[in-house]
Amino acid sequence: MNYQGKTIRGFTWLSLFRLLTRAISFLRTAILARILLPAQFGVFGIAAIVVSLLEILTETGINVFLIQERSNLKKYLNTAWAISIIRGVAVGLLIFIFAPLVGAFFRSEESVGLIRLAGLIPFIRGFINPSIVKLQRDLKFKKEFIYNTSYFTLDAFVAISVSYITKSPIGLVWGMISGVVLEVVFSHVLIKPSPKLEFDTRIVKKIIKRGKWVTMSGIFGFIAQEGDDTAVAKLMNTSSLGLYQVAYKISTLPLTEITRVVTRITFPVYSKIIHDKKRVIRAFLKTSIVTTLLVIPPGVILFYFSDPIILLFLGKGWIEASEVLKVLAVFGVLVALTDVPHSLLLAYKKQKWVAVLSMVRALGIVVLIVPFVLKWGIVGAAYASILSVLMVVPFASFYLYKIIK
Repeated sequence: MNYQGKTIRGFTWLSLFRLLTRAISFLRTAILARILLPAQFGVFGIAAIVVSLLEILTETGINVFLIQERSNLKKYLNTAWAISIIRGVAVGLLIFIFAPLVGAFFRSEESVGLIRLAGLIPFIRGFINPSIVKLQRDLKFKKEFIYNTSYFTLDAFVAISVSYITKSPIGLVWGMISGVVLEVVFSHVLIKPSPKLEFDTRIVKKIIKRGKWVTMSGIFGFIAQEGDDTAVAKLMNTSSLGLYQVAYKISTLPLTEITRVVTRITFPVYSKIIHDKKRVIRAFLKTSIVTTLLVIPPGVILFYFSDPIILLFLGKGWIEASEVLKVLAVFGVLVALTDVPHSLLLAYKKQKWVAVLSMVRALGIVVLIVPFVLKWGIVGAAYASILSVLMVVPFASFYLYKIIK
């Protein structure tokens, strides 16, 4: 089968989606930066950290499992849906119950109500039809582009509208809720087959057994990705968190999104050709070269033109984020390049190795983040993030050697 042609078409559609959504994201951030203060972005950032943490702690690896399976997915869908619903309900309840404790931990009482409202996001997401994974598994990227663009556009529209009316970060949460609701509706109306509630313990054990390393990888990934935000929020204040998170979005998303596109396409492709090692190696080398050529130019632009970018997109009130934007541009390039092997490792069902890579980066953050933030503030958080990524390189190189030797 001509997977190269499908890969190119998939890359085109997903690239178009990422380009469009990043343009919308930049526009949304630029508008919201003129409506909300950095401290208000920080309050929302605390809610986002909590939701991400609990979703990752309860991650089962269902989607990875369904993509890896070559047999008929229908026999797994009902149980996968039941697991997803149970997980969503549990996460939503935990967020509601522990919101006051989180607010007290971050010394941000105003975040409690926002955190509880954000608990609706995983609750609603739990009802998404697992059949939606067929879009990625069967390389139907055009349909995925249409659906995902719809969710993202609605999210941005609602976030801007509600934030403008309320002058509150609550609009950001309502935007996410509206996008998830539309995703649930689309997944059941437009994607078949529709699941029914069923709980087969044999399938549950099979999913959990293979998905445990996805869960571990997610936990370590959360520490690596959110450890800097958490330290800034705890050791500094919500205003600093807002500056850091917005700079992070501007500097890293254009770069890491490229890798996400590549990973999303290559994972199902690698999974279909793993029996042909030479073909896999050629595909991986091409992927690595293309990714490198794509991420370096925007990284250089972000590094050298941080001041104009801040002034253009955010305004003078955010100029403090300029210095950290430079450092995070370097970080974004490194993350984009070191994430490339993940899809290959997953295709070979080496979830354990991906978990180890995430663990190494997480340990780097745990060791470095507090002293770096205390010494250099939000710029120190960016430095710690860079060093944690560099620690992953020798381990990733070793695992790649084991696969291609």
